[in-house]
Amino acid sequence: MTEVGINLPKTARGEKTLEKIFNSAEKLFEEKGYHETSISEIALNAGIAMGTLYIYFKDKTSLYIYILKRYSHEIRKTSALAAQQYQTRYEQEFYGFKAFLQYIFNHPGAYQIIFESQYVSPVHFKEYYEDFSARYIKWLKAAQDEGEVIACDLVSASYILMGVYTFVGLKKRVFDKQTIVTDQDVENVMHIVKNGLFIKKD
Repeated sequence: MTEVGINLPKTARGEKTLEKIFNSAEKLFEEKGYHETSISEIALNAGIAMGTLYIYFKDKTSLYIYILKRYSHEIRKTSALAAQQYQTRYEQEFYGFKAFLQYIFNHPGAYQIIFESQYVSPVHFKEYYEDFSARYIKWLKAAQDEGEVIACDLVSASYILMGVYTFVGLKKRVFDKQTIVTDQDVENVMHIVKNGLFIKKD
């Protein structure tokens, strides 16, 4: 990660320290929000000295941006790994979506942090979704070329899919406090994605 103000560790010990910082900050940002959380609280909750935290992050904003970028990286990686063993785009979509839900179920605070980033750092909030969209478009274009996806505007398609998955995850994990992802959760959504919502009438 080359973002200004973020210095990632190069040792196993440093990685452990970074993980403590991440877990502490994620918990506090979820519970209290960005503005009500202090850098000293994050360090105290992580069990480290303030000076140690500043080795890795210039300030609270750089730490917040690190978490946002980490979510983006881990969600993409988790979904890609889950989908890679399947051949069709539909199967890849199904299991990629399931992996996304599982990640969100494990990190319910991600919603608070991602949504609040539009006020903390609007540039990174926009980048978060535009980067996802750009990668999505590549996958959809490849599937379109193979005859698996209808002719359509792929930018719109990418945001439709991201929107559906994001808000279904919000409903399941944050509103309903669901903790286990089932195939039926995914199937309910993918049935609509695959078949469309409206019935064609002659």
